[in-house]
Amino acid sequence: MSLTREEKTSAFKHIISTVFDLGADSPLEKALTAAGLNTPFDLGSPNLTEADIKDIKYPNNAASGELRGKKMIPGHVGML
Repeated sequence: MSLTREEKTSAFKHIISTVFDLGADSPLEKALTAAGLNTPFDLGSPNLTEADIKDIKYPNNAASGELRGKKMIPGHVGML
């Protein structure tokens, strides 16, 4: 099944907001987007290793100042 870019984005936002129960523009969403992981297919990729996930960092524009430039907290890593 092929999805449009809009459908992929919508599905990604559904995962973040409904499955992970996080608000729009959450630090996790921003970290994933900054890492180039912005579709469900990116999150489920067999090429995405546990080490890759642990290396994802919150971008400098993360909502929470104390998270800027730091690796993801264990709770967010565990969600993935």
